[in-house]
Amino acid sequence: MAMIAKLLHIMRALPMPGRWRPWLLAALAMKLSYFAISLQQPDAAYPGSFARCNAECPSYTWPVDSLVESGAYAPDFRMPGYAVHYLPLRLILPKPMAMNAVVVAQLMLDVLATGALAMGAYLLTGSRAVHLIIFLLYGLAPTVSGFSIFAMSESPCASAMALSFYAGARYERSGDPRLLLLASALMTWAYFLRPVAAVFLMMGGLALVPLMLRQGRRSAWHLVVAAAPVVLAQGAWTYRNAQKTGRLFLFTRSTYHEMYNSTTLAMWRFVGTFDDKTAYYGFYCADYAAPWRIKGDPEREFPDWIFTEAFNADSLQELRKLCPLLLADTVAAAERDRIDAQLAERFTRYADSIREEHPWRVRIVTPARRVAQQLIGSSGVLHLFRATFSSLAPWEKAVKLGGALVYKLALLGALFFIPWAFYRRTWPGILLAVAMAYALVIHAGIMGFGDVRYLYVFYPLMCLCAGLVFGGWLNSRRSSPAA
Repeated sequence: MAMIAKLLHIMRALPMPGRWRPWLLAALAMKLSYFAISLQQPDAAYPGSFARCNAECPSYTWPVDSLVESGAYAPDFRMPGYAVHYLPLRLILPKPMAMNAVVVAQLMLDVLATGALAMGAYLLTGSRAVHLIIFLLYGLAPTVSGFSIFAMSESPCASAMALSFYAGARYERSGDPRLLLLASALMTWAYFLRPVAAVFLMMGGLALVPLMLRQGRRSAWHLVVAAAPVVLAQGAWTYRNAQKTGRLFLFTRSTYHEMYNSTTLAMWRFVGTFDDKTAYYGFYCADYAAPWRIKGDPEREFPDWIFTEAFNADSLQELRKLCPLLLADTVAAAERDRIDAQLAERFTRYADSIREEHPWRVRIVTPARRVAQQLIGSSGVLHLFRATFSSLAPWEKAVKLGGALVYKLALLGALFFIPWAFYRRTWPGILLAVAMAYALVIHAGIMGFGDVRYLYVFYPLMCLCAGLVFGGWLNSRRSSPAA
């Protein structure tokens, strides 16, 4: 118990949570450190800029660049959330400087989000222990910070959700509808950055129910305020889609960019019936698979159970030989189109046969295994030091191990929080537990994509849940007679 007493003594010596300046300065120091590390990594930088950009980055900036240069928002296969902070910068700055400015803006949002997430939890719980734990978990981990230097949606989406939570907590304390409007607008932005966040808008509405019941007639006006940002934004986007395409749709008319041929999409669905890592199976039908081919990583064996009357091992070997033709410049375009259609039909037929003959494995076992693999395989340090671990300097190893440990503590706390919240049976806790469970399964379990980076955008939720669990335990030990 002496350790708990010492922790409490240290906590009392720290500034009060309401004193923003020291906490934000501490957050800035942590986030700047990770940003400086990111600047030294061998990731590809945009020409003339220090902003990093991988294969997917251009798809976030192309539409805005096209809008500024030609007046057309295209290609439009992504929701336009990235334009919220990139477009104003691009209007006044040349491309390289705008790229620099947008990642610096993401860094500053990450700093604000660190303080806001912890402060929002303090406003709702009054616990300095909860505040400190959340601040440290979110500030010390490179999970979100590692993406701030990339022109991608992970960092701003996570920050928007954290800031929305803080505005919602302030609203719960004051009842000021302007804070409710801000909370809704920030979550709407998160949704337009990553559409999977739409569920959090609905859960935010459900969280308002007890407050609305207390407010009586005023609740109708507050509900209008809460709904206004998403209704206006979604309405404008849907109207724009209808004007351009003649069809009504809420999201985008296509899920993937033209860089992915029909074979690639069908191949994803085929491999998704039994695994996740498509490139490891030797179907080199898109440029994104080339690194695995160049590295010479061994191809995985296909599980014996997947074979059906529609195909066998020889069928898949034939597909492996045909797929590279889609990338061969020596093959005429018309012939590539024919092969593309043929391969896509075969992958689709094979996948349908697996689903028909093995529904339990496809719908339950494979998604559950993907979720488990994603949780176990996610270290939280995806972009922290690109060299092999053995080649890192001692201090680099210490930073990487420390970041992974912080992330794993947050993930463990989040997993404990889900049953703990249902045991306590409080309405906000249950909603948060449902949100956390959704975040853990939506990509790997439901959508079929187990890439660990898809989990990192929900790191604010993990820290919030873990802070409530660990902080609640610490508070209970402090108040127990034995302590």
